[in-house]
Amino acid sequence: KRDLSRAEGEVTRIFAEAEIEVHWADEALDDGASLITDQSANNTSPAGCKVARHARELRLQLLQHAPQGVTTGTLGYSLPCAAFGIDSTIFIDHCEDVTYQSLASFSKVLAYSMAHELGHLLLRSNEHSPTGLMRARWDRASWIRATVAGIPIDREQARRMRIELSRMESLPATKSSR
Repeated sequence: KRDLSRAEGEVTRIFAEAEIEVHWADEALDDGASLITDQSANNTSPAGCKVARHARELRLQLLQHAPQGVTTGTLGYSLPCAAFGIDSTIFIDHCEDVTYQSLASFSKVLAYSMAHELGHLLLRSNEHSPTGLMRARWDRASWIRATVAGIPIDREQARRMRIELSRMESLPATKSSR
């Protein structure tokens, strides 16, 4: 629980540097439909989603163990075009593996994994960048740098995230909003 609290604080800091405000809600989901994942939306193009998102909240789930068949280096995934259910998933056991291999702080590995996947949702794309938070592959040096000094969001990507967030915030709140 303490590592999660630290990770949430770090994610908040990462996004604050990009002028994006984060609010956390730790809620038990009372209906099974809330836990369903919209896998039909997992094949987005680098240009982003074709359908406008109707939710004003993003759902992130932490799984203790990655499902069988998920590549060892995969720390999580996002469905930026999902119409319902869980938007991003983080695999705790894979984050722990990175911690052991890189000597990086677990709470920082968890935080940067969460921030990276939330970044995909705000970019509305599975795109990556050559540097910064949204890079596809992180080596040991990257994890150490994240732990010691931090790794920012690319300025252009941060601008695009703010635009998407403004668009999402302008949507009317409905019962179907998550």
